[in-house]
Amino acid sequence: NNKFQGSGYDNDYQSTTLMTYGVTNKFNLQMLLGVDGAQGGTAFVKGGTVQNPSSNGVEVNTFRVRLPYNVLKFKQGGTPLSLAIVPEVNTPMAAGAVWTPGFGVWVQRPFWMPTGRILRIRASEDIWFPKSGKNVGAGLSEDYAKYGVTQVGFEYSLTKHWVPAFDFVWKYYGQNKVNGVAVTGPVTFAASGATLTTGPLAGRRDFRIDPALEYNFTENTGIIFGAEITVGGKNTGSYIAPQIALQWFK
Repeated sequence: NNKFQGSGYDNDYQSTTLMTYGVTNKFNLQMLLGVDGAQGGTAFVKGGTVQNPSSNGVEVNTFRVRLPYNVLKFKQGGTPLSLAIVPEVNTPMAAGAVWTPGFGVWVQRPFWMPTGRILRIRASEDIWFPKSGKNVGAGLSEDYAKYGVTQVGFEYSLTKHWVPAFDFVWKYYGQNKVNGVAVTGPVTFAASGATLTTGPLAGRRDFRIDPALEYNFTENTGIIFGAEITVGGKNTGSYIAPQIALQWFK
């Protein structure tokens, strides 16, 4: 449930499916499909302008392809680190989206605890570079700024079946440019007389924590309960988003 400036609310929901195929021992192919929906948005008026207009609907928002390559892989009695470099690309599925190539670095390491259980610490950095030059009318073109996600987390094998996890996530977005001018809100271009508002993510900073609890039915199947909780940010609404996920390995 997102709260924006004033008293407007909307209810958003998202479903994500991640499929991973091990092409070789070092090289994987991942495909991620994201579906977004909105329901019951509450509109309100500020400065004579309708903000956060009500909307309902579902759309395919993300189709991401990743190609993780394992530079280092954990081996008992050998290398303690796992390190992957990850070329990736977001395809333009949603309205107004553009091709967005990116690059990631993922690291994780397990630690044997005095209890005999395993504490796994992981960190990742992913940066995307949207293709530029989107035509927005009135002789104007908008260039989307790069954006990224920094994530640090850990999980602890409390028992054979129960695994609590905790993640810290920071998302950051640069300023979009319209005809070479950096903008993050409504701006009027004198040459065309057009007033343009850039996308809502421009200039955004979002810090959140993601607690979760995983239960493994078998070595190959499990279920995860958790939540996304924003604890600070800029140009972003506060929200708590419950989550549930199923995982299956073969």
